[in-house]
Amino acid sequence: MKYYRVTAYTPYCGEHMTDHIATDDEEELKEFVQCIIDDNAAEWEPCWVDYAEEGYDSAEEWQEDYYASCGATVEEITEAEYKEETKPVWPFELVRKEEV
Repeated sequence: MKYYRVTAYTPYCGEHMTDHIATDDEEELKEFVQCIIDDNAAEWEPCWVDYAEEGYDSAEEWQEDYYASCGATVEEITEAEYKEETKPVWPFELVRKEEV
């Protein structure tokens, strides 16, 4: 089994999401990566009516450029890293106890 960290991005700073997958199937990995890219692009999709402010001649031109500039980095990680990064975080772990 191989373990991966997939980070999808858009052409704009800070617009990214990271997810993980454990698989030996190259096709499953490719489908997972494409799904993360699509989800991230849709999450941060700009308002296409502002195309002129962004220097484009049409909304379609901006949209085409935006989606062409979206992508992902895929990093193979260790099983230990995978387990640490995907372990559940329970709500009570997020609350810090006040020291008395």
